[in-house]
Amino acid sequence: MWASSNLYSSKYMIIHHKYDKEITTASPQERDWKGIGTALLVILFICSIIMACVFLFTPLSASEKMLRPPLTLRDLTALRPPLLCVEWFDNRNLHIATAAGIYVLDIDTGTQERLLDRETVPPASIIVPSFDRQYLAIFSPAPNPGMNPLNVSYFISIKYRKNQVSYKVSAGAKETSTQKAFIWNPKSNSFVFVQDNHVYYSDYVETDPIRISDGKGEHGLFDWVYNEEIFNKRAAIWWAPSGDLLAFASTANKAEKTIVLTSYIKDISYPIVSELPYPKVNDRHLPKFYLSIWNRKTRQTNAMDVQLRDSLAHHYLFAVHWIKYNGKETLIAIWTNRFQNFLSFTLCATDTAICKLVFEYKYPYGTYSSPEDFRSIAVRNESVYIILPKAHKDGNTYQHIASVLLDSGNVRTKPTFFSLGPYDIQHIYSLKEKSNSLYFLAAAPAPTSRHLFVVDIVNEESHCITCGMPNCTFQSNIFTPDMEKLLINCQGPSPPRVFFSKFKNTTTLGQMVEVTDNSTAHYHTTIENTAIPLVINDTVPLGNSFYALFQLVLPFDQMEKANYRSLPLLVYVYAGPNSQSVTDAFKLDFEEFLASNKQYAVLRIDGRGAANRGWRYKTPIIGALGSVEISDQIEATRRILNRYPFLDSSRTAIYGWSYGGFASLNVVEMAPRGYFKCAISVAPVTNFLYYDATYTERYMGNAQPQAYATGDVTRPDIEKFNTTRLLLMHGLQDDNVHFQNSAIFIEELQKQGIDFDLMVYPNQAHSISRRRDHVYKKIMNFLERCFA
Repeated sequence: MWASSNLYSSKYMIIHHKYDKEITTASPQERDWKGIGTALLVILFICSIIMACVFLFTPLSASEKMLRPPLTLRDLTALRPPLLCVEWFDNRNLHIATAAGIYVLDIDTGTQERLLDRETVPPASIIVPSFDRQYLAIFSPAPNPGMNPLNVSYFISIKYRKNQVSYKVSAGAKETSTQKAFIWNPKSNSFVFVQDNHVYYSDYVETDPIRISDGKGEHGLFDWVYNEEIFNKRAAIWWAPSGDLLAFASTANKAEKTIVLTSYIKDISYPIVSELPYPKVNDRHLPKFYLSIWNRKTRQTNAMDVQLRDSLAHHYLFAVHWIKYNGKETLIAIWTNRFQNFLSFTLCATDTAICKLVFEYKYPYGTYSSPEDFRSIAVRNESVYIILPKAHKDGNTYQHIASVLLDSGNVRTKPTFFSLGPYDIQHIYSLKEKSNSLYFLAAAPAPTSRHLFVVDIVNEESHCITCGMPNCTFQSNIFTPDMEKLLINCQGPSPPRVFFSKFKNTTTLGQMVEVTDNSTAHYHTTIENTAIPLVINDTVPLGNSFYALFQLVLPFDQMEKANYRSLPLLVYVYAGPNSQSVTDAFKLDFEEFLASNKQYAVLRIDGRGAANRGWRYKTPIIGALGSVEISDQIEATRRILNRYPFLDSSRTAIYGWSYGGFASLNVVEMAPRGYFKCAISVAPVTNFLYYDATYTERYMGNAQPQAYATGDVTRPDIEKFNTTRLLLMHGLQDDNVHFQNSAIFIEELQKQGIDFDLMVYPNQAHSISRRRDHVYKKIMNFLERCFA
């Protein structure tokens, strides 16, 4: 039917073309106005017949597609899923946050309890309910003129829902005081908060807080590098499940060296300058944290004596969990060495104030520890279940579940692994002791997917619970505390939906019930009526026994036309170690906008170094950032251009942000001259000597200077930017990848006499979030000139 449509369209163009020729070659004296009018009527009549035929003989679904509008930049925010957050409050109530407000849904009765309307609180406020939902903590951002991330704080008030009275959170009588962290007690309406670098506790909203931290330094807060690279949160506080014990981390020493952040404020004569402690590669002094435990009943705080094998060497605090051990609530603290390839587990007893070393593990050569592997653990009796590398019979090594005996008397005891499949495990959810069922999330059955699995810890039988769900191959899950119900966040390949279900048995779910609100139906209808791009996920051989995963994003109707349009290709690169760009997740990002609105093909590639295909793929990048992950992008692009004839190899560009910015520059310098017509690099690392030690040394280890020089984008190959047009963009307030990186690269480009486009963003951090529209429009204009 598309052939018929093209045929009619072609006839119309021929007629139109002939008509244009006739009226442009006639002289004024030769014009027959009556004849021209008659011809016009005939032509209009023929055109109407043709158009009627097009719609009559085109399938309804195809006609509807033809009428779908493309994505707009506004859609990138307007078409966000309406359910911002859904999680279990308890065993029967769901906590649901939307743009309109927060409410609780009783899944047994279907009744809703509205906690808060968004319009009643200041914009950008964060709302956190207490354990019984009677109180709401409302965080309103406080001014931060220097934009230093360590100075982010909030005006926090607590609203009592019964009478709508609000109480200011403060240590002291100052109404202007701000707090940097606040956490409710999980079993009562008491709470802790951090003010002036100390931790305070309050029994009730109306009682005066007491200070529970002591000494100099910073308490209850992580510094920049711990927040960014290990815990992904600022608050360094952990309540025990009973609410009777509280652990918090403190630091007395900060990294000696700092970077300078400069803000430029209109009508203020001088810039605002602030310093940010930021440890870089080879720095001798790295941030060191210690732990304390406070007892709510005795009101005593004990600084813990952590007994590691080499107390003089540097150790990162990697994870903290409260567990039930020998019938008592016990803190387990996990530490790593500087290069994050040696683990130490300690059990912290509140009565002795000692964190005893109970387990050590040295990672096999070519592997490393990742903080996300220890975000959750499971415990049964004296065994803890964690994620560690395990060799598989297929010759690869995968992240699998290991059982470790905590108090065997031998800290070097060998972990015991379950017999699981050739896939990487993402997350341990929980252990249901009655049925010996351990639940986990895995990148299986395909590395692009995420599914819920269960393994019987006695007979080691494993089973995928959610693999049969339609249009839900990429998901995350949340269990109720009693583990009888499950929340399923379906994130792809279809637009996101949320379901809950009750377990029939350990391996089978009952009826799926979708969680919706008033805007859910409108969201999905709008998506269905928009020209969402077509997505192809596939593999391509790299010619070296490795395969790259790739995702090709195309205009929605590209594959339905008899004659493919020739499309320019934009390679959107990240390529960072242990990352994954190609998944089954539904995406509506800037790259999807370019495919839908600008009719570009967009390509994402995962080669060596990427996650979720075992260590065979992750190991080659260790000690060599800027090497094989770069060459794999080039080779995969070459082969994909050959595979799809509608991709125009003469109009190919590459674009990346952060590590992707580093990769885009390296790809141009490593590829043949002029292979990419244009390149866009946003906030790039230009040499990992300039980046933070925690991230860099995890992957580079104790690498020699030459290893860093290999990935340095100021090397002689920089001259290839004479033939590949470059757009470089960076925020001047970038606390993550400092402008230093671009400044050094800019200077080298200028020394070489290379012309390039540059856009800097004052007062903008790494994500350039408050000028994102300008970023996108600048990139669009640059690509339009590039592909012209």
